[in-house]
Amino acid sequence: MEEYAEGHRAVVEQVLNLDLYERQSLYDHLVENAREQNKYYKYNFLLRQLFTKIRDDLEGMFKGNYELSDPVCMPGTNPSAADR
Repeated sequence: MEEYAEGHRAVVEQVLNLDLYERQSLYDHLVENAREQNKYYKYNFLLRQLFTKIRDDLEGMFKGNYELSDPVCMPGTNPSAADR
């Protein structure tokens, strides 16, 4: 966090409003992705990086049927950087 604050960058928390079944599905998906044979993926700066992987995984799992809260800028980071 300190590096982000020093670099005037924001860290944004996004809360997912998931029911028990959705939380378990997400947990199972994360466990599966953490397995040795699944934990690496082909990186592409524009099309396949950490943010897009998370977004694409959520879309694939929930077919767009999930709800996001309003993003919250984490304390100690620069909220104006989150708007860029």
